[in-house]
Amino acid sequence: MPPPEPSNAQMGTQTDMNTRRLRATSAIGRLVSDLLTPAARRRGFAEAAVLSEWERIVGPLLARRCQPVRLQFERGATTGAVLHLRASSGAALEIQHGVRQILERVNDYMGDESLVVGLRLLQVPLPRPARPAPAPRGTAARVDPLMEGRLEAGLDAVAEGGLKEALRGLGRAIAAPRPGGRS
Repeated sequence: MPPPEPSNAQMGTQTDMNTRRLRATSAIGRLVSDLLTPAARRRGFAEAAVLSEWERIVGPLLARRCQPVRLQFERGATTGAVLHLRASSGAALEIQHGVRQILERVNDYMGDESLVVGLRLLQVPLPRPARPAPAPRGTAARVDPLMEGRLEAGLDAVAEGGLKEALRGLGRAIAAPRPGGRS
């Protein structure tokens, strides 16, 4: 017997739930923005966008090599700031050669040609990016179908049971693509 069709009242409830979810999501976005903006101001950023959009401003390659620390204005000024960047000593020389381009990108993004006029480098090691979590034990490795077929053909002579499952898992682990493109 098919399930009963939802009534208009139930449909209205579903629509209300979707509306509440959308409102909650946008409220969370506003809350995070509202929390980030005062914290960014305390650290010297007139615009929190420099912090939150750094990768978009300078590009992913440069964003991995340096991070904004603060935007320092003269007392009472709203333009003519100095951007303080954290960079490893190896990247500092490259960044020094690209100061004009970095300042131009920040000013273009912020829409004010005179917002940032200088750059100061702090040569300190950058925190390492978080590594992706390893796959949980017991999950099947992704193996291309051709290798999977070869593996199953090689296991035909083994009786069903724990040994066959262990060999299948070992074969998949060996045949699975490795990070960094090595096989």
